[in-house]
Amino acid sequence: MIDEKIQEILDGIGTIPFEIRKKADYYLSNEFVERIAIEHGIAIPSKNITYSPIYSEVPPFDKIVWNINGFSYDFINKEAALKLQSLLEELSNDICDTTYDSGVGYDHKYIENVPNAYYGRLNSSKVYSRKVYLETKAILISNKRIKNAFNEAKGEKEEKYEDYDELNKAIKYFVSAAMFTASQWDMLSEKFARYREVLEPEIAMTSFLSVEKPDAKFIEWLKAEKTIESENGNQAIE
Repeated sequence: MIDEKIQEILDGIGTIPFEIRKKADYYLSNEFVERIAIEHGIAIPSKNITYSPIYSEVPPFDKIVWNINGFSYDFINKEAALKLQSLLEELSNDICDTTYDSGVGYDHKYIENVPNAYYGRLNSSKVYSRKVYLETKAILISNKRIKNAFNEAKGEKEEKYEDYDELNKAIKYFVSAAMFTASQWDMLSEKFARYREVLEPEIAMTSFLSVEKPDAKFIEWLKAEKTIESENGNQAIE
């Protein structure tokens, strides 16, 4: 979606933070975002229907293999893995790694100690026997093909809703920022009222601008309203 269209929508929500804050809960709702999207011809996503591919049933794994951290291969028998684990414990003082600094180069390796956590731990994994795998391979390939085709189509469909997602994020950020600004304006309004209590109106405004340095939009709102409207009460500006 082009930035101009988003800005037009945001301007339509409002420009005065206090007014936006009063209806913030509605502006942040999915109902509001959806209504704005429909009004501006932006495709909306489905709420209730979740599409998913249908896969062929895959046989369960029929074997368990065992592995010891630090050793590349697996063991069919747990007892064999435990023997390696015991041997690694005996050789722990002699186990090391070699590494190098990229700034020096691969040809100048040096010895590096290996923390115990990096080797010696017993792990297990569920896998297929070769026989079951060969019987299952065609199903796995078919399921993968279905998954890839579905994800490709899903990606194309989701692109259709990029404008909606962008609109949703823009509105939520805009309203949240307005609420924060309204809080800041409340603080400035309360401060200005205190300036007015101590100084003459003309001097109060000049001093307030000089010391507090409020943003220009706040001053525009203050002068346009001629009253300080906040949760702290109203104060007339003469």
